Amino acid sequence: MKVDQILNCSFDKWYNLFESITIKSEIMTIPNDVLEYLRSGSTIILPKSCQEELDAEKKYRKEQRKLNYDDSDDSWDEDEDDAEKQNYPDFSDFGTLIKNAMKKLSNKVFIKLNWSSPKDAYWTLNKLSCDRLSDVYMLLKSSDFISHDLNEAFNHCEDKEEKRQVIDSFEYKLVLREWININPSMEFRCFVSQNKLIGITQRDCRAFYQILIDNKIEIQTRIEKFFVEKIQDKFFDPSFVFDVCLGKKVIKLIDFNPFCPKTDSLLYSWDELMDENLVENSTEFKSKNLELRLVDSNLGVQTSTYSMYSQPRDALDINELGVENIDTLPSLVEKNIQIQNIKSDDE
Repeated sequence: MKVDQILNCSFDKWYNLFESITIKSEIMTIPNDVLEYLRSGSTIILPKSCQEELDAEKKYRKEQRKLNYDDSDDSWDEDEDDAEKQNYPDFSDFGTLIKNAMKKLSNKVFIKLNWSSPKDAYWTLNKLSCDRLSDVYMLLKSSDFISHDLNEAFNHCEDKEEKRQVIDSFEYKLVLREWININPSMEFRCFVSQNKLIGITQRDCRAFYQILIDNKIEIQTRIEKFFVEKIQDKFFDPSFVFDVCLGKKVIKLIDFNPFCPKTDSLLYSWDELMDENLVENSTEFKSKNLELRLVDSNLGVQTSTYSMYSQPRDALDINELGVENIDTLPSLVEKNIQIQNIKSDDE
């Protein structure tokens, strides 16, 4: 894998070229102080602007309780000391940029960095949609996928040393995408080698969908047509992977990934995809052996892609507390970390 392959799949590199066929998005450069905060492995402490946002919500709920229950006992809901609040990291300018971008996208967004989204951090909020600033930071800080983007994106590139200057000057981006409800059964991963479509697979391998079996020929035909009309010979590399979501009438481009074993091949193997015969035995736009691979029975269902990221026991406490108390999550996460540290010391 080459550094350029990684760079070409960076969202900000391809978005403008394919804007008309993908989801509306806002892109912003992450400042150095925010990068340092996201890269740190310390306990999750939300920025000052998030705390102010949460404090305002707490104040509103407190006032509503007084109106509804005439609750005069506020001892359990005391405000934090001002000196303690001063210890929160302050990224107010960047927070304003995020909020303004969210407004442009109807105040409900899906977030990602240049390559990855924090899907593995679903447990922190029990959702992936963000409608407030604290959601954004909580998902980013809790995600191993995001940490990989920021710290290890180029680690497996064979030319990383000769491209060191490019890597060191690389700008990391935060991407806010307009939230749309995507049917997981209609997401597909497509493999392209030398600008020939050589493989298609369903993305959600955790489930068997009879509707995919019933409509297999139509689905493959639609994806082939989309590739020829919208993608072929337009991407920066001749070999790449792209993801799409099929609606009843429209196909949306979701993402690009490098054509290499670093990218999950799902129902294919990389030995198959790297077979030169697939390209040599091809038409103008596709391999003659092209097939849409589907989970064809419940016996073929794979384990969850994110099973290793199942929510910690203390995260269950948040579900019991309810959404109103989501601002207590940082302390629960810290508590869980402290418990793990104590266990490690005892072993």
